Amino acid sequence: MRDYSAVHASSHEWTLSTNVKLRAAGTPLMIYCEASVWGMRFTRASRYHWVLQYLLRDEGIQLLWLGPRRIGQPMAATPKMLAETSCAVVRAARRMCDEGWWAPEGQVGLDSDARIRARLATEVGRATAAGLLMAMRQLLPPSVQRRLAKSQCK
Repeated sequence: MRDYSAVHASSHEWTLSTNVKLRAAGTPLMIYCEASVWGMRFTRASRYHWVLQYLLRDEGIQLLWLGPRRIGQPMAATPKMLAETSCAVVRAARRMCDEGWWAPEGQVGLDSDARIRARLATEVGRATAAGLLMAMRQLLPPSVQRRLAKSQCK
């Protein structure tokens, strides 16, 4: 029978040391663990949190993905592998900051989640309205469509 308490303890130690590195790097990312599953919490709002998973892949993290913001720790993880993974997570999070995927600290207000949702809703509404306009134009008789096209060219 496998002793899972050692795996859980190493996972807990890994999250603590990785969080120290993430804070020192100035990233708005925090790692937590639930047994041998690592989770990620973002401490700053962004529309682009999903980009982190691609940057993690680019940094060489090929672990079991349990969904957005969750990574499963392999049961046979060595201390060397955990150290490499920690460095890769910090590099990916730092790239998120350097490449502008997270807004600088001063630009994020307390209501930023609501502002992000409102902005997304506005963009979706505009795209939907533009699509409906195009569809409605197709319902017009060809002669009216030609006149509209000529008036737009002027």
